[in-house]
Amino acid sequence: MIGKYKSNYLKRIIALCLAVVTVLWILPAFPVKASATGNGSTDTDVSATATAGDAESELLIKNNITIDGIQIGGMTKEGAMTAYKSKSDALKSTNVTITSDYGDVNTTLEEIGYSDNAGEVLDEAVAYGNKGNILKRYSETKSLESASYDLSVAKSVKESYVEAVINEQLGSVLNVTSEKPRLIVNGDDISVVPASDGVFVDNEKTAESINNILAENWDGTEITVDVVFDEDGTSEKIEQLKEIKDLLGEFTTDYSSASGRMKNIERATELLNGTVLYPGEQLSVHEAISPIESSNGYYSAGQYVGGKLVDGVGGGVCQVSTTLYNALIRAELEIVQRNNHGLTVSYVPLSADAALAGNVLDLKFKNNTDAPIYIEGFCSDGDVTFRIYGKEYRPENRTIEFESKTISVISPGPDEITEDPTLAPGTTKITQRAHTGYKAELWKYVYIDGELTESILVNRSTYKATPNYVSVGPSEETTEAPSTEAPATEAPSTEAPSTEAPTTEAPSTEAPTTEAPSTEAPSTEAPVTDPAA
Repeated sequence: MIGKYKSNYLKRIIALCLAVVTVLWILPAFPVKASATGNGSTDTDVSATATAGDAESELLIKNNITIDGIQIGGMTKEGAMTAYKSKSDALKSTNVTITSDYGDVNTTLEEIGYSDNAGEVLDEAVAYGNKGNILKRYSETKSLESASYDLSVAKSVKESYVEAVINEQLGSVLNVTSEKPRLIVNGDDISVVPASDGVFVDNEKTAESINNILAENWDGTEITVDVVFDEDGTSEKIEQLKEIKDLLGEFTTDYSSASGRMKNIERATELLNGTVLYPGEQLSVHEAISPIESSNGYYSAGQYVGGKLVDGVGGGVCQVSTTLYNALIRAELEIVQRNNHGLTVSYVPLSADAALAGNVLDLKFKNNTDAPIYIEGFCSDGDVTFRIYGKEYRPENRTIEFESKTISVISPGPDEITEDPTLAPGTTKITQRAHTGYKAELWKYVYIDGELTESILVNRSTYKATPNYVSVGPSEETTEAPSTEAPATEAPSTEAPSTEAPTTEAPSTEAPTTEAPSTEAPSTEAPVTDPAA
């Protein structure tokens, strides 16, 4: 009996010792918040990370972790990103030479669309030893005591940028006006003309050659690759272009206005004309027509900034994106991003516009069909037109119509009056007339054999109201201030572009809207009704 009691006692002592050892073994794995030492440095010797209750942005990266050779232990993600940015900026300026028998292309990584995934890699660095269950965190933390955890950033360049640089520097030498195949439209007959009068550059493979170097432990030195040619022009993409046989959608707007504005519309249309998108590819209109600078053929014209009309280079390009938008929705392509203007425009109904403003407001769309699409854009007799060609994928008995609906009207506020000492006493001058605001929706109606089968909400838009902006001369002591009430402004037409609202009511099946809630543009173009537009 005594022997059995001693045996149980020893087992309990051994179990207790094992428990103590386990606690002492696991304890260092618990993250603790970094503390400052007396000399102002951060003490990160004991797993310097934030406690679980702290915001993730306060988590500190474990010691002995590197990103592209840079020690980032003890830093927050933001601090590590700052440390890596100096290296990233230096890499962007790396010289790249693309050689060929027709001449060399000299450029930099930045000019051919350099990008990296540093943000994702730093998320991984923060998580290592800080996230997961206790055993996972402990195992990762212990491993750092004997070996560093080295992370690499993936780097790449963009094919479209490589193509643009080669075209700019070698286009005339290669005797190719455009390395994109050309489409000839003769009535209902559409044919593909490959770029066969010169040398066809395989931009995809040329960019791939550069990306392969960036992916193979690149040390940051200058890069030299050969231009990759497709000598006979029979690439798979050219073969795919032969599928383009149908007009999928088109739209026209009147752009008669001030000279500078008209030239901007013509220039942006020219840059978009001839664009080919293969299945799954996406286009940003802002990127396609940029840079919007005088050096790229743009002029100064009226545009709205913060609700006030000012002159700026490129005023008018929003009408180009708007016209293209209406052609795209008639082709029923996927709209990735579309934003309405801050104020109404008169060349399309409400909710049928698409604003451009820097990198904030853009028109982005995707070729969601199984064949390439070709975008034709041209200006003629004061009209700008876009046509979308591709392979018809919709039944012949199916038709669509669009309708703009005004949901509510927002009245302008009281006049905003500013004294102008250059005006004669008692003089009143309206510098900008009031704009009525609206909330509106754009609807698409689908008909099968002439019967309405589906009603789809395309987008919702809100246009703000602005008051009359009035300048007055200095006040006269003997007279009352002049009246500043401006004539009422007419609300823009909300009639659908080419069709009336359907009179046959079908069971409404509202589809999810294809756009995010509208955001006010920091800078949008002036309506054509304004003389300065």
